[in-house]
Amino acid sequence: GAVINKGLNDEVKVTVIATGFETLEKIKEEPTLEEIDFDKDKISYNDLDIPTFLREKK
Repeated sequence: GAVINKGLNDEVKVTVIATGFETLEKIKEEPTLEEIDFDKDKISYNDLDIPTFLREKK
């Protein structure tokens, strides 16, 4: 709904009602971790000083 309050002059007040937040039980759940296999020989440590967005343009 909307209300006009002439006493506010040029001001606007907004009330937000948010819903749909997860319950505390869901928030407290531990995130699951999974192992990732990768080839350690393919890692190039020479490029680490270059930001990722520049490295990936090569």
